[in-house]
Amino acid sequence: NKGNVGSFPTKNREVHRQRGLADPGEADEHDFGLGQLLDPLAVVVGHGELDGFDPFEVRPPLLMVEARLLERLHALGFPMAIDELYTATYVAARYLREQNAQRYLPLLLPDAQQEFDGIDVDEETPEYVVVGDLGASFTFARLNRAFRAVLNGARLIALHKKRHWRTSDGLFLDAGPFVMALEYATETNAVVVGKPSEAYFTMVLADLGLPPDRVAMIGDDIEIDVRGAQRAGIQGWLVKTGRFRKEDLGRGIWPDHVLESITVLLGN
Repeated sequence: NKGNVGSFPTKNREVHRQRGLADPGEADEHDFGLGQLLDPLAVVVGHGELDGFDPFEVRPPLLMVEARLLERLHALGFPMAIDELYTATYVAARYLREQNAQRYLPLLLPDAQQEFDGIDVDEETPEYVVVGDLGASFTFARLNRAFRAVLNGARLIALHKKRHWRTSDGLFLDAGPFVMALEYATETNAVVVGKPSEAYFTMVLADLGLPPDRVAMIGDDIEIDVRGAQRAGIQGWLVKTGRFRKEDLGRGIWPDHVLESITVLLGN
């Protein structure tokens, strides 16, 4: 355990044991992770930009907890270990545990709530309101309940503030607009635990044990992935799948590299 980074403790073996997952220290010495695919750069791959995934089907934390996502990544040829996988739900749950949270109000789908095992769901007097992906389940009643909880002293936590996401039916609102509505209504600022939070990137760097100039972030969101990484001193590589739109290249954000597909990293 490398200790605390910003507001987040780094990943450790005890977490894996608690989840019933394999201890990363028990892996074969010849195993390697995604961070070793490119030399001298370690590569951090964002969610939603892997060919073979439907962008609306695999959007952690929308439908998958870490173990299920890891299985899909392995099937695509990414030899990753569990301690190399960072979803926004994992980071949010990690943050709440570091704060010794006892009660929270989730604006999350049930699958994502599994990460918060041990922290009680409380719709009346929560200590934290956690906003992530709910899709069509974002209703006035849910938002108003969260609004009142924050007014009563609950801390507002956002997994991310992405504006939209792409499906086969076109663009849909993501969690960001709902987070910002709650911020506006309660006159408070959410703690953003996922990308593009600098604390998020700092945490990953510490767990990798690498300086920023040895790491590249690959993602399909030019603002959240590319600019977020670059602000943390990490190279930002844009992949032209998933959330990408050709208009992104005219927004004044300059990726360090532009990839047609993530599969180029695997030689496909």
